[in-house]
Amino acid sequence: MQELTNNADPAIAMEHVAPPPSPEPRAGDPKPADPAHYEKLRSRGLIVKSLSGAALAYQGKCEGGDAYDNNCAHYLSDAFIRAGYTELLPPNQDINARCTPAKRPIRAADMNAWFKRMATKTATSYPKNSGFWAVFQLDTSHYCCGHVLIVDTDHNVYFGTGNYPTWAQQFFYQW
Repeated sequence: MQELTNNADPAIAMEHVAPPPSPEPRAGDPKPADPAHYEKLRSRGLIVKSLSGAALAYQGKCEGGDAYDNNCAHYLSDAFIRAGYTELLPPNQDINARCTPAKRPIRAADMNAWFKRMATKTATSYPKNSGFWAVFQLDTSHYCCGHVLIVDTDHNVYFGTGNYPTWAQQFFYQW
């Protein structure tokens, strides 16, 4: 497994390839979760090992305090671990690169492999009004490395560093 620091060789470190800006949401696209949505989740007591618990645990940062140009998997994996998914900590067969010192997964493709392993339901288009989903988005004509986030399809909001609903490949996972 490749362990990287912020000074890692960018030739092998997709974490140093900044994604394009997240587009403005179109009509019907999920919007970023706002403080009121977090409060609604908190009031339901959802800090548990669940997709909604990971959404609530999302802070847009990593416990270790480090950052990369591409932080989607880094910050999302931190939220999953905070919500109780300790199987993302070392060792994990799906994870090929981690931050230091907190050892959070930092690659969207690795998170996608883990999502696949966890999934009991999958979809390739936006599953409206069906709860929380982990999402992997990919369009190599726009960006090399993929993107991950959590979407609450009941309230049409997302948790993560951005959302790319127009990218060619959309993979939704629920468990």
